[in-house]
Amino acid sequence: MYRVKVTVALPICQAGAEKVEKLAQDGQNPLYSKSMAALPKKKISRVRGRTRRAHSAIKLLGLVLCTNCQQPKPAHIACPQCGFYGQRKILTTKTDKRIATRLKRDKAAATRKKVKGEAKKKAAPKSATLAASRDRGQAKKNPRKQSKKGSDKK
Repeated sequence: MYRVKVTVALPICQAGAEKVEKLAQDGQNPLYSKSMAALPKKKISRVRGRTRRAHSAIKLLGLVLCTNCQQPKPAHIACPQCGFYGQRKILTTKTDKRIATRLKRDKAAATRKKVKGEAKKKAAPKSATLAASRDRGQAKKNPRKQSKKGSDKK
């Protein structure tokens, strides 16, 4: 490599100037400090380039029908709709998860109703006796009758 003194316009910042000086001292051109990319020696014809890329084409999947739900699925893969591979259930699908959450909700609601029903049955006799005792007390001390009696006296 030839040692040539390179004169370059001053860079904007001091750090850039130091970098340019260091590259110049090492014998490298500061404008082209990075090595260039490799270039082809000859032009590659269309046929040659396209034959090289022939295997890169997108290929269609071989689809077969699922034995369980009869939906098309890729061969040798578990069915994404039902989760079966052959005769065995392997995957849990979104519909399975939805069904499971509904069953949990229904079961929880049924237990809540059952608990409320039992609580009402136990509380019903007490509330009936309390209501009857209140009615007896109001029959003895009815404010309307007292006010009518009071108005008769005047």
